[in-house]
Amino acid sequence: MLFSEAFFLVVFMPLVIGGHFFMRKISLEAGKTWLLIASSLFCWYWDFSALVLLLGSILLNYSVGQKLLLRQSKWLLSAGIALNLLNLAYFKYANFFLSSLAEVSGNSYSTMNIILPLAISFYTFQQIAYLVDCHRQEAKKTSLLDYSLFVSFFPQLIAGPIVHHKQMIGQFDRYIPKGKRRQMFHQGMVFFTLGLFKKLVIADSLAIPVNAAFNMDSSLIGVLDAWCMTLGYTLQLYFDFSGYCDMAIGLGLMLGICLPNNFNSPLKATSIKDFWSRWHITLSQWLGQYLYIPLGGNKKGPVRTFINVMITFLLGGLWHGAAMTFVIWGALHGLALSIEKIFRALKLSLPKALASGATFLFVMLTFAIFRANDLDQAKSIFLALVGQGHHAYPEFIVNIINVVTGDNSGIAVNYRSAIDSPDIFLSLASALILARLAPNTVKWVQTLYPYGLNKKDRNKQAFFGIFLGFIFAVCVTLAIAVPSSEFIYFNF
Repeated sequence: MLFSEAFFLVVFMPLVIGGHFFMRKISLEAGKTWLLIASSLFCWYWDFSALVLLLGSILLNYSVGQKLLLRQSKWLLSAGIALNLLNLAYFKYANFFLSSLAEVSGNSYSTMNIILPLAISFYTFQQIAYLVDCHRQEAKKTSLLDYSLFVSFFPQLIAGPIVHHKQMIGQFDRYIPKGKRRQMFHQGMVFFTLGLFKKLVIADSLAIPVNAAFNMDSSLIGVLDAWCMTLGYTLQLYFDFSGYCDMAIGLGLMLGICLPNNFNSPLKATSIKDFWSRWHITLSQWLGQYLYIPLGGNKKGPVRTFINVMITFLLGGLWHGAAMTFVIWGALHGLALSIEKIFRALKLSLPKALASGATFLFVMLTFAIFRANDLDQAKSIFLALVGQGHHAYPEFIVNIINVVTGDNSGIAVNYRSAIDSPDIFLSLASALILARLAPNTVKWVQTLYPYGLNKKDRNKQAFFGIFLGFIFAVCVTLAIAVPSSEFIYFNF
């Protein structure tokens, strides 16, 4: 069930939110039980076997965690982490390992028919963090109901944020005054509606030419195709993931739960370090706290720091998917971050505008590898980016040149480009301006809901509320008329 799907918008979301308000009036336990049932049904809607796997994982990790709270045991902690990682490795990486082994050994291994379970990458990391904190005696004893809801809470289940037990479990029992709850609901609607707009209107529109370009014959990728598909995918992923993060936060607020911000205008970053403090923030924090620091962080000299950075980013890339494209993408970001560390140590820096442009270019080019179907396609894209690809052009470009020069004999027109309309350039330019210059959703909410309200603020909120209601109605109509595509991060 997609957040941008008509059934979710018209049926599931209103029933869950309305039912939660009603059940909380009965008791806190009733409200939590309602949310757990709703989250289970949300998962069941996708795949019953995924729900069974999720519930089994919850029971296993809860049992291990409770034992670790009673008695520290490195053996039990290691066994718990190993079981989580083996579960993830089987479902997500078994075929990748088999194909890699076949390439190295020269033998052939038949792949297995394995379907990636819903959200396994996210809830595996959440529960490993819980076990580690239980072993460190940094977690508190909690009920199975609270723990189950912490792991399965549907707004963040599928594509994050990767929530921490300290951030979530305490919120399920807190009392929220009526006025504060009303404000949280209004803020949630702002987050959710703007996220829905980003997904349906911007990301899904960009997906059409971007997917067409990446599905075309790699030998036919021209220089214009390469640059448009690279920029197009960067913007599609940006608004797709940003839209999901906004909707997740919005749903949480409407249910009285504050989820952590997972996205903070990363395309405005002025360095790779800055980018990773803005992009998938909770993943970066998890990798830092539970991988980079335990490896030694930057406390054991420059060589060991470089190794730790590369291990962290290689595994971070592999977390996104079982393919060499993800591994190389992670390695390039790790290498760039290490080079930045050297520059900072030497006290070298670029002007802010130049640093921002260079960061954006690096992020965009590496996302081409991230999106490529395989390494051969990635190679074709990069060759085309520097003019070594297919030298054909879209028909409308040829027509313009023909009008201006009266001669197009030097242009090969033997295919119809995936970038076949001037509307695509307008869409890319508009999306780029929004991503680089417009305030993000957090800024909108801070502007609309400042600390302490006066009459002017209420009038501003009322006007924006009417506008927001119009946007929401348009998005619902669009969701009914045109099926939405899955969020990109559902695949990770």
